Amino acid sequence: MGYAEILLATCVWCIGSDALAKPWWSNPVLKYDEHLIGISGVVDPHYMNKDENDQRLAFVTGSGGGAAYLYSIPSLIAAASSNDVAPIAQGNTSDFYGTLWKGIAVSDDLGRVLTGQTGNAPDHTSFPVTSPWTKNVNTFSVTNVPTNVYFDGCDFSHTSEYLFSDV
Repeated sequence: MGYAEILLATCVWCIGSDALAKPWWSNPVLKYDEHLIGISGVVDPHYMNKDENDQRLAFVTGSGGGAAYLYSIPSLIAAASSNDVAPIAQGNTSDFYGTLWKGIAVSDDLGRVLTGQTGNAPDHTSFPVTSPWTKNVNTFSVTNVPTNVYFDGCDFSHTSEYLFSDV
């Protein structure tokens, strides 16, 4: 191996080592692929949202089905890989209310996660920001009145006094 090859190999090793030494979230290079398992429906995160204090990240998979996941943002930041962090809580649409989840809103102040719906579905699911999510114990249906008022995308205001939606 000649001098040029050794120099090139050393540079490649240094660059690669530097990229791996940085936190996974600071370098926008795909290093890991998170495989979401145990969920129904389509699996693309459709809407993501975080709380007003940057403590929790929530998302639903797909547009009108799938599951909801709630993660700790500090845990994601501290992890060497996104695969190292388990969700705080997760649940399938078939286990809760409104099977057409789309958007999601998170409030650390209120301690709640609220799903939006696709289409004109009036039922939303309200989850706690803790685990486990248990139907009719700490997870409840929120129904729009009148039922012809619906929303899919949603977000709480920075004080959690208001809920904003796209409809």
